[in-house]
Amino acid sequence: MRYKIVNIGASIVLAVLVIAGIYVCVDGRMEKEPESSSETGVVLQVPNAGEPETSKKPDAAAQQDTTKKQVIVSANSTEPATADTELYQVVEYVDATNQVSARFEKQLVAESAILVDVNQKAILYEKNSDLQMDPASTTKLITALVALEYWKEDETITVGSEINLVAPDASRAWIEAGDKLTVEELIQGMLICSGNDAAYVLAANTGRRLSEKKLSDAEAVRYFIDLMNQTVREMQLTNTHFNSPDGYDADNQYTSAEDLAVIAYQAYQNPVIRRTCKLSKVYVPERDVTWQSTNQLLNPDSEYYYDKAIGMKTGSTDNAGKCLVSLAKEGEQVYLCVVLNSDEPGRWTDSISLFDYGFSLKK
Repeated sequence: MRYKIVNIGASIVLAVLVIAGIYVCVDGRMEKEPESSSETGVVLQVPNAGEPETSKKPDAAAQQDTTKKQVIVSANSTEPATADTELYQVVEYVDATNQVSARFEKQLVAESAILVDVNQKAILYEKNSDLQMDPASTTKLITALVALEYWKEDETITVGSEINLVAPDASRAWIEAGDKLTVEELIQGMLICSGNDAAYVLAANTGRRLSEKKLSDAEAVRYFIDLMNQTVREMQLTNTHFNSPDGYDADNQYTSAEDLAVIAYQAYQNPVIRRTCKLSKVYVPERDVTWQSTNQLLNPDSEYYYDKAIGMKTGSTDNAGKCLVSLAKEGEQVYLCVVLNSDEPGRWTDSISLFDYGFSLKK
């Protein structure tokens, strides 16, 4: 899956379709997504898992679903390698910014942004969209994608000591060691309430499932991060590299609005992520808690409620500022919007302005 921009001639007529929605997570106590310091702080330095064994394949549990990607070992790399079959198709977006019937005139707060017509795979607006930026919790979209390559959504995972790797000031779903949650519930905890703890549970357990070595919590998370970056390479994204499963500020971690638009497009194709991202809240009986979305576009009681929004993920750290990857849909029109390093409330107003612009082009 790749983001390829192609310039087209003026003779091509652009049909602007769309959806843009955002989906975010509120912590398990139904508090709002923490401000810049709550998803940041001291960077957890996860030690290298070491070189995977060169002759072993994933264990039987990792192969029980034939739709899952086979992991093989690269002899001269610390990262897992994949078989020849590509999981992600290349996404080719057309640069239609010079072909629209009306130009976007508003000034955005965001340092970087992009608006994409999902159905036409056309870029309608961009601002510094190839600039490398900190991803914050928008990272969790690819964490969900990678985890769902190796797990069925109804499989159960027991929460372990890996939750102790989460930074003290991080946003949480407030799960505890010993909790038994389905993969889908962990995806919900990560995407709805932006639980960094849920991200680490998925990361560590996926890493342990795929490696035949006995890995520590930190090593298993490192193994998973390598899988994240392997997936980025499969998508042929050149401005993205991850160094955590939750997007907490870290060295050598970056993305761009255009790369996130590709990751979000692929995430939208996944039914588990798609149905999760639309939820404004969900009750979890195992924890007797309600997870509420940090995405104010989905909150009917918010002044920033946008009735066309259907997802996807917020992000907020000191380095990244206020970020939002969102989808909006009306009829068959679907738009995807990414705003990075905005402020509060800029990430909401920026996204709404871009969505309104996209939908106006169809009228």
